[in-house]
Amino acid sequence: MRVCEVESLAVPGRFVIVNRHPITALAEQFDDLAALEGLDWSLMKATMWRDTDADGDRKFRRQAEFLVHQHVPIEAIRIVGAMTETVARRAATVLAALPNPPPIIVRRGW
Repeated sequence: MRVCEVESLAVPGRFVIVNRHPITALAEQFDDLAALEGLDWSLMKATMWRDTDADGDRKFRRQAEFLVHQHVPIEAIRIVGAMTETVARRAATVLAALPNPPPIIVRRGW
């Protein structure tokens, strides 16, 4: 499920993709959405992503980033995810001021 349309955020000069935690010397920055294909998506979906003896870079690769300069417009957000009904109610209160607030979905596994 897509919660945000990255294509609408990919304005040249206003976003960057970092392929692992930016603190590492191996981190690379990209300004092209094609770089998303090079991320380790199986690791992104994994429940456990700590480093192992066979792969000592899992933790840093899991911390890849898609950064947007200054702000993300609310129109780009398709849904808001919450882990509990309490959090969903708080989010609904905040979003109620918007003319077309995105729907809120509760999933404990998020």
